[in-house]
Amino acid sequence: MDIGKNIRGEISIQEGVRADVRALPIANNSMDEVFVTNPFNTGLRADVNAEGKAAIEKFKESYFQEIARVTKPGGEVIISSVPRNPYTKVLGLNNKLLPSMQGMGFELSDPVRPDESPFEPLPEALQGSSFGRPDEGGETITADLIRTIRLRKIVP
Repeated sequence: MDIGKNIRGEISIQEGVRADVRALPIANNSMDEVFVTNPFNTGLRADVNAEGKAAIEKFKESYFQEIARVTKPGGEVIISSVPRNPYTKVLGLNNKLLPSMQGMGFELSDPVRPDESPFEPLPEALQGSSFGRPDEGGETITADLIRTIRLRKIVP
């Protein structure tokens, strides 16, 4: 796929598209695969202090809506992050996709039983990588601390 025609702005093979995840410079329903790695919202701290968890949920919903907008029906969203990252929580009880994610047209790429883990290791292409936080805070995150889950977009 020639992704250049679907992106407004610059793209780097090493870095991908760098943009506000709530306003991606990408055409609607144009991506076969979207990869999200350990997202943090460094500008959200003041909102979290004032609004608590509601601010985290509001941000998470806004960026997943944008990811749903750019992902083709049948396309995959691959989310790799540390388990404690609140911006990547997409599962509820019994490993069921949260209703908000279902409402955006997502399903688990590989459905699992309630007693199975839906998570997999970091994709092979990224093994050996390390991940830092965008605000330069905290320690480097190594691949062994990251878990991955795959979602499929089922509706436009």
